[in-house]
Amino acid sequence: MKKIYLTLFSIFYALVGISQITIDSGDMPEGDDDYLISKTSSFDFNGEDTGENYTWDFTNLIPLTQDTVLFDDISDLPFAYQLVFNNPFDPENHASEGELKDGLDGLEGFEISNAYLFSNNTNSKKEEVGFGATMNSIPIPVAFDNKKLLYNFPLNYNSSATDEFNFALEIPDMGYIGQSGNLSYDVDGWGTLVTSFGTFDVLRINRTINQYDTLYISSSEFGFGINREITEYEWLGKNTGIPLLKITTEFGLVTSIDYQDFLLDPVGIEEIASPISSFSIYPQPANGRFYIGFNQYPQSSISVVIYDLSGKNIWNRKYDPTEKITIDESFNKGIYLIDIQSGDFQKVKKLIVQ
Repeated sequence: MKKIYLTLFSIFYALVGISQITIDSGDMPEGDDDYLISKTSSFDFNGEDTGENYTWDFTNLIPLTQDTVLFDDISDLPFAYQLVFNNPFDPENHASEGELKDGLDGLEGFEISNAYLFSNNTNSKKEEVGFGATMNSIPIPVAFDNKKLLYNFPLNYNSSATDEFNFALEIPDMGYIGQSGNLSYDVDGWGTLVTSFGTFDVLRINRTINQYDTLYISSSEFGFGINREITEYEWLGKNTGIPLLKITTEFGLVTSIDYQDFLLDPVGIEEIASPISSFSIYPQPANGRFYIGFNQYPQSSISVVIYDLSGKNIWNRKYDPTEKITIDESFNKGIYLIDIQSGDFQKVKKLIVQ
């Protein structure tokens, strides 16, 4: 009899041990939370690798840089932001927190600082409700006309949702920006995620975004509209706030890989990664000649590939190690993707040509 009980207990324990988790609003980040992440971009990734009780092993990710993701409580932000996102007389655009950003998607042509992406987290869903940024020393809040859904709660394996979003903003003496599109997500996997940060029970979210960006810059009298195809893969755990791992692709190219991590010795990062950790493209927008500058002197040859937004390779060159590359070519007006590779380093950035 004891043997039967022991066998039943073992079966029960095994079933509990492999049960999938549920993600709800309490697992999301809150105001005053902060998270340390490592960033990389060089990785052989296949988005089809997923399923039930799946193990994702990302222990071979090589960190190139580290950063902190900061969330501020909405009540601590400038009055101009609170007037839009924390107004008790206009709760439609209420935000529960603001994420401090280095820049904002779609605003690459403008000089901005102190950028925030505002979101609202409730028991039923989490959605982006708008953004704010300082332009010409003035904090400008922008509420989305249609909010952008991130998650419906609770999240379980096979959960799915669709949504539409849009906003438009005219900035006097600066220009116009607009964004519209639709998205869909599926929770297409559950199981175990293994990274340098640890081993976690997770759900995987596969989010597809079809987005149309509009930009007009008054100073250069330059404007364009662009269709974008973005896929985001996220691994969410219980009580871990932001995704434990997020991989973003655009037109099939990996543009970013961010994952929660421990604080690493900067010397250790340099020892295991290419000396290059970032690069810049200037001027933006470009008109003919433009430059690619690196934060550190490369140790390996540099491959530069330029893609149009259909994913077609329209220009490529290889260079000996150098701190700055000059490209003096005539490209049609629009947006391009520049893929830089040197040793273990690989990253994609956007180039705007006017």
